[in-house]
Amino acid sequence: MSSASNTPPEEFFNDLSQPTGNVRPNSLLRGTGDMAGRIAGNEGDSMIPRLKKIACIICRKRKLKCDGSKPSCSTCTRLGHDCAYDPVRRKSGPKRGYVKALEERLSKSLGIGVRRVWNG
Repeated sequence: MSSASNTPPEEFFNDLSQPTGNVRPNSLLRGTGDMAGRIAGNEGDSMIPRLKKIACIICRKRKLKCDGSKPSCSTCTRLGHDCAYDPVRRKSGPKRGYVKALEERLSKSLGIGVRRVWNG
């Protein structure tokens, strides 16, 4: 058996116009920032900020994929739940000033402890 008969023609490797197998055309264009726009040829579109999809309360609590459609997302519709969204999106992470207050408390407690050790 010769390996030359089993190899595809060179055009197979050079022709990127038709994706083969289970590769989706849009997956080739995924990227971040300007690079995705340059690859797709839509530089103007990449500068438009996209709205973040906010998951409904049930999907967020159950950690399910939510498509964010309103009035009811597809997951809640499929499962027969009442779909509801938070009116205001809460920011994640500690509240403003919390970390700074902790750092101040830590520095005060370390300062007192150091004085006790050095002063007897």
